[in-house]
Amino acid sequence: MDKLEELGVREETNVVILSDHGMAPQEGNLWMVLTRYLDPDLLDLAVEKAAYTSVALTDTSRIDEAMAMLEGWPGVDAYRREDIPDHLKFRDNELVLDILVCMY
Repeated sequence: MDKLEELGVREETNVVILSDHGMAPQEGNLWMVLTRYLDPDLLDLAVEKAAYTSVALTDTSRIDEAMAMLEGWPGVDAYRREDIPDHLKFRDNELVLDILVCMY
């Protein structure tokens, strides 16, 4: 911004900051099948967007059971909506349902 100011073009310049959201090259199978780790009977809705999936349960009283199933999934972190870390900036997103599943 200092250089734009120095050149006298700061007020006429739009600055756009882009991010790849942490995508990195991966080896091997990139398919991750949710129902291999989560009982399909618990799954009401899954909204997938790139490296995350938001899951709605058929019975939210079984969220502890669902979280236990997801804990053993390598390369994945799963959070209850209220436990999503602040740095992810997802907790208040309307697309986040009962559980957020993040692939890394």
